[in-house]
Amino acid sequence: MEREILYKNALDGILSAKSELRERAKRLSKHNRTILHVASKDGSIKQVQYILQEFAKYNFLGKLDSNEETALHVAASYGHTEVVKGLIDAARSLPLTSADDDPIAGFRKFVRQPNNKKNTALHLAVSNGNVDCAELLVKADPDDRHIQNDDGYTPIYLAAEMGYNETVKMFCRVCTTPTFHGPEGTTALHAAIKKLSQAKEEDRDVVKALIEAAVSSFPSVTEREAFLRQPDKKNMETALHLAVVGEHLDVVNLILEADSTYPHDDKNRKLKTPIYIAAEQGYTNIVKRLCKTSEFGYTTLGPKNQTALHAAILGRDADCVTCLLERAPHLVTYVDNRGWTPLHFAAFHKFDSILDDIIDMQKFVGYESLYGDKAPTPLCVAAQGGHISTVKKLMTSLPSVSCSDVNHDSQNILHIAASKSDKEMVQCILKCCPKDYTSKILNHKDVHGNTPLHVLIGKGCFVSELINHKDVDTMARNKKNWTPLDMLYSQGEIKMGQVCAKTNFSS
Repeated sequence: MEREILYKNALDGILSAKSELRERAKRLSKHNRTILHVASKDGSIKQVQYILQEFAKYNFLGKLDSNEETALHVAASYGHTEVVKGLIDAARSLPLTSADDDPIAGFRKFVRQPNNKKNTALHLAVSNGNVDCAELLVKADPDDRHIQNDDGYTPIYLAAEMGYNETVKMFCRVCTTPTFHGPEGTTALHAAIKKLSQAKEEDRDVVKALIEAAVSSFPSVTEREAFLRQPDKKNMETALHLAVVGEHLDVVNLILEADSTYPHDDKNRKLKTPIYIAAEQGYTNIVKRLCKTSEFGYTTLGPKNQTALHAAILGRDADCVTCLLERAPHLVTYVDNRGWTPLHFAAFHKFDSILDDIIDMQKFVGYESLYGDKAPTPLCVAAQGGHISTVKKLMTSLPSVSCSDVNHDSQNILHIAASKSDKEMVQCILKCCPKDYTSKILNHKDVHGNTPLHVLIGKGCFVSELINHKDVDTMARNKKNWTPLDMLYSQGEIKMGQVCAKTNFSS
């Protein structure tokens, strides 16, 4: 209040007040601030104008306080729009130092002056939410590329991260050569996409504005592509990754329209590709959009050497699976680090609706399912999981192959079902097995020489369809020279199923 009265009296021409202000102009206040710093903090345009006029010889505009800030920093921090405008107007017409030969250079130096943390007045205006001040500063110096502060932030990045979308669009509209960089290799595009809300369609305009500004700012295609494909250093995520993770189809479209040859590839395999993420999450529309690009990374191996088709099956999205198969049929031949094909994945997850499509595509590309010792067959995987419907479908679609499938212990699916005491599975297998292969599947011996009947009786499980089958060899001997009937005594405990089997054999 005392200071306001003092300035009022000075403006009214009272000599004592003017004299007091002259004395104050010679001194620095707290933090080495000049009288102009103090007036700018208070936000009084009349006080600021009085100081600039009466004490022009002191050149307060360029004076720095202990934080290396000018009065413009202070006014921008506190959001005093009129003061910011007044300081800008004054800087255009007044020399900032006696050595200034170029008024334009002197003005730019004033507006772009960084403090001890490399924050310009524009940084402070944005970080404090003073968007009107920010607009004044941007329009005052549209050619400024805007430096990064000590934390790596440019003003436009700050605006994007804080969700000031109109301010970001203003930057893109006014700045001739904006700098989009942020910390850790991120860009303002990363920040804007992270702030997007599914509920607000109008927010997408900020992404469009950033991309259009980048297209016009970077003269070469290489520079433009480098910006759009820029991964951050922490997670190696590009803007496209973020758009896919957030399920922002329109943003994906914007990025791919600006960069039609986007290679969605991680050569070091440290990160899931965009299409892998979309397939895994079941974002069918995004998968379809990515499939339209020339190099969308569908064959790029992701976690555990899995492809986007593996991921789509994990996400149980039939539409994604169909889309990928149409675009890249050979995906059915890719194996992960366990040796599992997409058909394995479908069998393991009981994804019956896509089995025929995958099998048909395997036939189309001429793929031969030679699994060897590295991995069990898809049918064995389904049997081990107890997926009766999957086993039935696979046996129907691949009768000749499925009936000869064995795991690493040379056990076929009937062995597996018997070892799990899965009566329903055993009955299903016997019912679906083609007659030409029945004897083979019934009497095949595993690594221990056991037939499925050995295993079944040893587990104490009674399934009359297997025990009484006309083609079963009840006298087959394993490597211990035991017949299936001898398995009745393979365990100390006699189970009810074994009693039934003994009775059945006796009869």
